[in-house]
Amino acid sequence: MDTLLRVDTADSGSYLLAIEMQRRRDPDKLNSWTCYLAHLYAKYELPPVLLVVCQDKSTASWAAEPIRIGPSTHTSIAVFPLVLGPDNLPAIIDPDEAAQDLGLSVFSALTHA
Repeated sequence: MDTLLRVDTADSGSYLLAIEMQRRRDPDKLNSWTCYLAHLYAKYELPPVLLVVCQDKSTASWAAEPIRIGPSTHTSIAVFPLVLGPDNLPAIIDPDEAAQDLGLSVFSALTHA
């Protein structure tokens, strides 16, 4: 993964945010993402959230598909990536607007680069 952050909230407790930049479809990532999340949960005992950041709609749509592991009669593990892409995150180009929410502005710059 590209970045791992621990997020502490007043209402919901703590969780891990695993951020992955994805520039194109890569079927191997489906296995990697599942492994990352299981490892993070086992090691830190905090719920992980996978955030995939994409620069095109096609890759974002692919990355947003749920990953289900197990036989067709029983899913043992399910991964539902949170995906940001140019179709669900606005381009922020106004400096005043960007200053209002720096985190959102960074993700906007990454998805619309």
